[in-house]
This record gives sequence, C-alpha cells and structure tokens, in this order.
Amino acid sequence: MLEAVSKFVKAKMKDFKESNINLMKEIVQTYICIATNCDAINKRTFHVGMQFMVEKIGDIKLSVQIKECMVLAAEKVSPKYISNQIIKYASTTKAPKNIQESCLILVTIIDDFGVKGVPLKESIDFGKLAAAHATPAVRQSANKLFCELFKHAGEGIRTFMEDIKESTLKVIDAELAKNT
Repeated sequence: MLEAVSKFVKAKMKDFKESNINLMKEIVQTYICIATNCDAINKRTFHVGMQFMVEKIGDIKLSVQIKECMVLAAEKVSPKYISNQIIKYASTTKAPKNIQESCLILVTIIDDFGVKGVPLKESIDFGKLAAAHATPAVRQSANKLFCELFKHAGEGIRTFMEDIKESTLKVIDAELAKNT
C-alpha cells in the first residue's frame, strides 16, 4: 500500500518546483488570507514562511504581495517580531535587491506602527549593514531607514551609529539634516 501511495505522489508531484512563480504567488496569497481572516494565529504560523518571503521579496513579481503580507502579519502577531524576522533573514542574504526591499519594508512598518514597534538597535545595525553595501540602491534604502528611524526616535539613534565609516556617516547625516 505504501509503495502505491509513493508512486502516486511521485507521479503527481513531478512538476512541482519551487521556482514555479504561480506556486510562489499562491503561497504568499495563502499567508495573506490567513492574516486577514484568522483571529487565532501565532508567531509560528508566520515563522514558517518568513525565510521564503525575505528571500523572494526582491522578486518584482512577488514584491508587492510579500510587502502586503508582512504588514498584515505585523498587525496580527507583532511588528517587533516580524521586523526581527526580516532583519534576521535579510542580514544573511546575498541578493542586493532583497536587502534593499527589506529596508523599505522596515520603513513601512516603522511608519505604520512607530519606532516602538521595531527593535531599535537591531534595525540600526541592519541599516549599518545596508549602508556599507556596494550597491547604491541598497545604500539609498538604508538612508531611508535611518531617516524614518530619526523621524520617530530623534537624536537618540546617533549613539548607535558611531561605528559607521566616516564617509558613509557624512552621507547619512546629510539625509538626516533634510529631515525634520
């Protein structure tokens, strides 16, 4: 019996690929559906898919859906938890677009929930990592993250930014000076 089930599963799953964009869209859509319709959900529900979502957030075909899903998840479980997960997985990714989009989703979460909704030190550390990146678009998104943190937390964030390279810090300070 077990052998028959195994053959059936292999036959049906032969076209199953993680690179199938329609399958990935459905996974994200499932999480959106869970976040909008289920009241009794916990952090584990979103933990399962967070690495996948952070790795795919840079994909233009999935980016909008993933951002929507992460904001809805932050509303359901907690913005601090979702932010920590984003930072955890985005810090280890190699793709510049993923780091860039992760900075931008953190900006959205800070804007929606305030600075108390995110881990401040970890967000600044992630911003420092992004600000030191070789890709200009990643550095610009890090500047946006710092500006949003500065807008909500004020001068207090500067104490965590002392170990940034001087040339990078000048660029960040110029951006912060534009902010009120």
